[in-house]
Amino acid sequence: MTTMDSEGPGEIILSAKELYYVVSLLGEKSLPNGDMEAFILKSSGSDVDARIWQEGREQLISRGCILPGPDGEFHISVSLLSVISHMLLANKAYMLQYTVDGREYEELQYISETRIIRMECLGKEEGQYRVTDLNIDEGERIYSFEGTEQKLKNPGELPALLLSRSQFAEIVSQAQQLEIEELMLQLSNTTDDQESVIALARCIKSNTSSGSLRFYSWDEHDWEVQSVKFINNYHMNWLLRTSVKEDEDWMIATPTSMENIQEMIRDWCGLTSHDIQEQV
Repeated sequence: MTTMDSEGPGEIILSAKELYYVVSLLGEKSLPNGDMEAFILKSSGSDVDARIWQEGREQLISRGCILPGPDGEFHISVSLLSVISHMLLANKAYMLQYTVDGREYEELQYISETRIIRMECLGKEEGQYRVTDLNIDEGERIYSFEGTEQKLKNPGELPALLLSRSQFAEIVSQAQQLEIEELMLQLSNTTDDQESVIALARCIKSNTSSGSLRFYSWDEHDWEVQSVKFINNYHMNWLLRTSVKEDEDWMIATPTSMENIQEMIRDWCGLTSHDIQEQV
């Protein structure tokens, strides 16, 4: 009987198809709004999903991760069942996605009172994921910003900016074609704070990494979701928070540090979603 590949204690390597089959067993505890599918699959659709589900199951059977029982039924191996069980017990989760100089990093964590199941994408094209079963006390492994330029302190006391979400998205989409002065001018049309506008424009124009955080809280029936984005360059980080309501167009851009963002993730393991919203 073959066994799962492993990089260390409590770690297993799964293909995208295998992981897709595993998370399909979570039922309502799977992430909402297609977030789980987006994390695992390069493309999606009912026909594609059904084929991937079947191929993932067959791969797990061939590896001995799903085993035939004496009753003729198939049973999940103990190590894989442990992962699924801890995910079903989770009352919080978060997804971290960011890009550094064109390189993408993604991870998803399910968090219960005692355990963390961490799923780290080793490469979307390769379709490989490292799944790690962690004790909740292993705090130093709760978050990761590998490869980012970590600005641990804010340069000065710049105020946060209140902006239009739709206008900001349009400005960012055109940023590489605009001169820095034009970028500042467009941002100035949405706010009056010129010092912060200059700093934000420079960060947008010369950003080295950007990403997003999605926080999930289980309310006994479904997941409540909150999200923030961040961008940074070699000098500064900005945290971008928008309304979760489609009919609201506001966005708040706040100068911050990667240390503060990391602290936000650490706190998420012990705070309610309301607390996180107040912090952000």
